[in-house]
Amino acid sequence: MDACNGQGESLVHLACRRHQNTALLHFIVDEAGVSLQVQDDWGKTPLHEFAWNRKTKPATSSAVRLILQKAPELLFVQDKRNYSALQYVPQDAWEDWCIILRQHKALIRYQALRVAHQQSKRDLQARVIQAQDMLGHR
Repeated sequence: MDACNGQGESLVHLACRRHQNTALLHFIVDEAGVSLQVQDDWGKTPLHEFAWNRKTKPATSSAVRLILQKAPELLFVQDKRNYSALQYVPQDAWEDWCIILRQHKALIRYQALRVAHQQSKRDLQARVIQAQDMLGHR
């Protein structure tokens, strides 16, 4: 179930983009245990796929809700163009996306703090290694 095509697109990507198939996405993630933490060759996540699709109504999409509940960190993942999923949302869909983001505000805020903490921890570890190198302790 973790297989990808020649462009690195997983079944999760395809369920999100081509089929807008919520039942399939729930099956792949909940029943088969496939991770939402996947990126294609362009670095796009399943959330990127929903964001650029004009047919998606995120406020009523249980698939978008599933992604935000199980992997809210995907909001912060950038593709190879350095775009997050929300940067692909067409302007005429902004209101719909604002509704669902408000509904998941606490979860998103927690995830943003966790991501910032992890980055700070990585930065500190890199500085410690650099200091050890300078002092010749490695």
